[in-house]
Amino acid sequence: MHNIFGVNIMHIQVDINTEIEINGLEDLPKLNLLMESYNVKIRKSQLARDLNVDRRTIDKYLKRCKRS
Repeated sequence: MHNIFGVNIMHIQVDINTEIEINGLEDLPKLNLLMESYNVKIRKSQLARDLNVDRRTIDKYLKRCKRS
């Protein structure tokens, strides 16, 4: 804990291992929720290659998740 200008500041580092299985486009809402909660960007091109779909398809599914 640090005391700066009379204000106590505490830094906490948490390492959380999270494993989720993505088998298809229907699993993208789970991935999107997880990535947004950790403020991490999704590698759409890699995901598209892994799921054997176009990157734009991944983008469309992720945009649907945000609207819901």
